[in-house]
Amino acid sequence: MRHPNYLSFPRTRESAFLLAAMLFILPLHAQLPPGTTPADSATETTPLNQAEDAIAAQHFDEAKRLLLLITAADQKNARAFYDLGYTDEALQDDAAAETAYRAAIAADAKNFEAHAALGLLLEPRDPAEARKELATAATLTPAANAADAKARVLRELARMDATADPTTASDELLAAIKLTSETPQDTLLTAQIAERTGDLPDAEATYRRLLTSTPNDPDTAYALAALLIREAKLPDAEAVLTPALQAHPGDAPLAAQLARVYMLQSEDDKAVPLLEAQHTQNPQDAAVTRMLADLYSRTGNLPQADTLYQQLLTTSPDDIDLLSARGDTLIRQKKFVEAEDVLQKADTLFLARPAALPSTDDRVQLTGSLAFAASENGQPELVLTALDQRLQYAPETPATLFLRATAHDHLHHVVLARGFYTQFIAAAGDQYPNETWEAKHRLIALATDK
Repeated sequence: MRHPNYLSFPRTRESAFLLAAMLFILPLHAQLPPGTTPADSATETTPLNQAEDAIAAQHFDEAKRLLLLITAADQKNARAFYDLGYTDEALQDDAAAETAYRAAIAADAKNFEAHAALGLLLEPRDPAEARKELATAATLTPAANAADAKARVLRELARMDATADPTTASDELLAAIKLTSETPQDTLLTAQIAERTGDLPDAEATYRRLLTSTPNDPDTAYALAALLIREAKLPDAEAVLTPALQAHPGDAPLAAQLARVYMLQSEDDKAVPLLEAQHTQNPQDAAVTRMLADLYSRTGNLPQADTLYQQLLTTSPDDIDLLSARGDTLIRQKKFVEAEDVLQKADTLFLARPAALPSTDDRVQLTGSLAFAASENGQPELVLTALDQRLQYAPETPATLFLRATAHDHLHHVVLARGFYTQFIAAAGDQYPNETWEAKHRLIALATDK
């Protein structure tokens, strides 16, 4: 997925500062929970005013010292607890910030700012709880700049709900747009929601409308191209991606998407240099590296593919899919012993956690490759074990029948070997002349065995 947080509130260390900017256009001392009245700073200086002035000056240690004194003396001061949470985020203490925001909510359950801030803070590690807090905030009244603050919370909810519940996301986004004017990000999310609800023509029209107003915008171009690929409109996707990448030559997701289009059009000669350039610019980008490795494997550049697979496995040594891909590359280089070791590791990991390799095709590929490598290494027991495992996901093929026959033959299982050689000959037809010749001659040899 491309840039999954492009619409989200920040959830890094800057979140506290940007939250204040989003929710409050007024100065910090106007950040009051409902039902309070701002003090006249010209005639009265209170400890809370002093703490908020310290926050405004980014003197967070001093602000925290004052706020701890205030909250220790008054456990019902929701405004002070909110300011304390804001300060703790600025000091990079998320645990303390969460405690402070929860204390603000305990003091005033209708404190919009505390619910919103807590939701944003929790989202990276607890999306369900974060959504609950943001949904609560959406029902409350902000202390200041109400329309803008409420709209921003609704937009965040729409972004969170867009995948799992696009209908709700659409309602939330419309509610936000009613409060403030539509933004290009709103239009982009509208298109994504339409795509997820299956309205592909409307999604495409919306993406194109947005791309007209923001030519070559990388996020929009990427999203539109992904939809066009889904619709099998590959030339159209290429026409969208090419100028966008020219305008943003360092954008790895755009480059990868264009390379994908080339590959789908069997234009690997165009995809290779494109991905090589991106890999040179972004050698640590695992997605680009993996795509280039797969492309090298596909085009027969096996040593280059293996080098990249090994690079990726350095940081992800237990990635079953990577191990399987490398094993296949080693087989094609006739490095059967090394391939068997790699594939056995992948298979052991897969048996321990099957969900890590959910695709049936990938499971068939792994177990079939392991059986083939084991056969080349003279390991008939492992061949049969791998083939039995493969049979859980796909029926026998002429190739697997031949592997079974030769494995039983090596184990002197005469009756079974005869049976599988016979099945192979019937299934193979004219597809495997060399193996068919071998099978027929083995049947003659085995005819006198018991």
